[in-house]
Amino acid sequence: MTAQFRALPWQKRSDAIRQACGEPVVSNRSEPEGRIQSLVAEFGIGFEPQNLPTQYAEASSGECYLNAFKLALSNQCLTYVEGYAIPSDKFGITQHAWCVGSDEKIIDPTWRDSAGCTYFGIGFKTEALRKAKGFPIITEDTQPSWIKHNAKPGLHYADSQKRRPL
Repeated sequence: MTAQFRALPWQKRSDAIRQACGEPVVSNRSEPEGRIQSLVAEFGIGFEPQNLPTQYAEASSGECYLNAFKLALSNQCLTYVEGYAIPSDKFGITQHAWCVGSDEKIIDPTWRDSAGCTYFGIGFKTEALRKAKGFPIITEDTQPSWIKHNAKPGLHYADSQKRRPL
């Protein structure tokens, strides 16, 4: 995706994410999009993928939220991120959780070979993780004000002009 992608309103970004995944784009929606997708599309940013660095252990498949949560709490240099990811085989778009390092590159303990994947999400403060009542922490009940308060500075759109291309 190009840098112009970031300037689109969230519905158009959401449509662009769907289109990139080969999924149908719905025009003239009669219902609003899902709350989670709209929040991530509105506040999320793209992150630079890389394969899992050798100093991190690969974790259980299918447990991305728990894997990222444990890794972020055990390593002060990492930030927990929730959002959407497109696997390197480009087969669909998936709600996903991962970490990023201080260089804002992906540390994904669930998907070891993540260099060809696409990541778009919101980084959260460690305090938000400690207060979380479950995972994922972005739910249908999450309010935009909660995102603004609990997102890590520089790792969400409302706080940063760093709209990176997918």
